[in-house]
Amino acid sequence: MAPERDSSFVADLRVVLAERDFRKLFACRMVSQFGDGVFNAAVTAYLFFSATSFPNPIAAVDAFAVLYLPYSLIGPLAGVFIDRWSRRQIIVWGALIRAAMVAVTGFVVLSGQTKYPLYVCVLAVLGVNRFFLSAVSAGTPHVVNPNKLVMANAVARPRAPSSGSSAAG
Repeated sequence: MAPERDSSFVADLRVVLAERDFRKLFACRMVSQFGDGVFNAAVTAYLFFSATSFPNPIAAVDAFAVLYLPYSLIGPLAGVFIDRWSRRQIIVWGALIRAAMVAVTGFVVLSGQTKYPLYVCVLAVLGVNRFFLSAVSAGTPHVVNPNKLVMANAVARPRAPSSGSSAAG
C-alpha cells in the first residue's frame, strides 16, 4: 500500500509543479523549511546538550517554552496581518529579517549569552518564520489554478509525506 501512496504523491506533485508560480513558491517553502530545520537542530543541540549552559530542568522548561511560544502566540494572529499586508512583501521582508536575526543569534551564541538575549533572538527568528510560512500558504491560491488548489495545498502543507518534513530535517 505504501508504494501506491508514494506514487500518487509524486503524480500530484508533477501536476502542481507544472504551474510556474507554484514552483517558485514551493521552492521558497522548501528552502525556508530546510533552513528552519537546521536552525531548530542547532538551537536544540545548543540548549539541551550543553550541560554547562543549561544544567537544570527549569532551564529545559524555559527552552521548550521559547521554542513553542511562537506557534501559540504568533501563529493564530499571523492571518490577521497577512490579510492586511502584501503577501509578497511579507515573504521578501520576512526572509531578510529572519536571515539578519539568525546572524544576530549566532553572535549572541558566540558571545556566550545563554539566557534571555538568546531566548529573545530565538523567539524573533521563530516568530518571523510564522509570518513567513503563513504568507507562503496564503499565497498558494494566487499562484495555482482553482481546480488544482486542493492538490497544491496537500502537496505543499508543512507535513506532506516528503515535502515539508524532509525539508525541515
